Amino acid sequence: PRPKSFYKEANKKKLTWMNISNSIEWRTKLKKINLSNFYTYSFYKLDSKQKSETVFRDYSKYSTDFNNIQYNTASKISENGWQTIIEHPINKMHHLNYGAKLSQRTFTVNTVNITYRDSTKAVYDRDTFKNPKVNSVDFYVYADYLFSWKEKIDIKTGAQLFLYHAKGKTFFYPQPRIEIIYHPIAGMSMRASVLQTVQPMHLLTNNTGDIQNDVWVPATAKIEPETAWQYSGGIQYDHPKGYTASVDAYYKSMHHLSEYKYGATFILDKIAWDDQLLNSGTGKAYGVEFFFAKTKGQFTAWFKYNLGWSTRQYPELNDGKTFYYKYDRRHDISIVLQYKLKKHFDFSM
Repeated sequence: PRPKSFYKEANKKKLTWMNISNSIEWRTKLKKINLSNFYTYSFYKLDSKQKSETVFRDYSKYSTDFNNIQYNTASKISENGWQTIIEHPINKMHHLNYGAKLSQRTFTVNTVNITYRDSTKAVYDRDTFKNPKVNSVDFYVYADYLFSWKEKIDIKTGAQLFLYHAKGKTFFYPQPRIEIIYHPIAGMSMRASVLQTVQPMHLLTNNTGDIQNDVWVPATAKIEPETAWQYSGGIQYDHPKGYTASVDAYYKSMHHLSEYKYGATFILDKIAWDDQLLNSGTGKAYGVEFFFAKTKGQFTAWFKYNLGWSTRQYPELNDGKTFYYKYDRRHDISIVLQYKLKKHFDFSM
């Protein structure tokens, strides 16, 4: 018997990603001072196209319902930057590094275009929404002091004064850091470090696992820059015959993390994007890494095993309970084997 109806559904997704980066570098030496200057320009774009088409025919009523919607979203970031680095060796025991960096970024956050077509593929309606572009400026000056004593102790300490401005709001952060390296015997080093970091951009990831809606957004008065303290330590031994082994541990605590409100998975139309986000998140990342390498001879290899955790906690999400984050990597193993013949062939696995 002839069917009473017919139904067909088709979905198509396409992702276009691009990145352009250019830089100009100028180096010079003035007596004991090495001076480096950099101008950089970069452009980033993420373009997502999603098309949905449905056809429903009711043979008893001689009717056909056709629906074709194409949903395009685009996010862009352009950046101009200037950086000056000054290396100032005083003597064998004392060394200074200092400099400054200025960056200007323009964010296009999730431009949306929706196209509706009829059964003849002709366009009968369009809907376009553009978030206002956001301009941001960040500037920092830094100074680092390196002290070396008899190839036994290296101490590197310093601070970065960070200034960030966007949408009429200015943030200021002092960022201290210190690293100590101790060489008890030849070939062995023990190290420990503490530093504070600031990130004036937020990466919004789609909780459904669809990369097409991942987007970078700038920090504003409503969503402050991310801040973190990182603590790390480790021990490494380099054998004269070309063997290296190390163990490193780390712990990182993060604050002012951002996420979509109420389980949403992308920025909605016609609502200010920074009104759709939470900025109350805290996070932790911690773990230990084991590394072993053979670095001399025709056959070389290295092995790395990382045991790590990454968690997030928001009072407004998941009943306020801590959950494992998208980039949680409990067990991460890497093995690389390389063999070099005498002349023209290298093999790696």
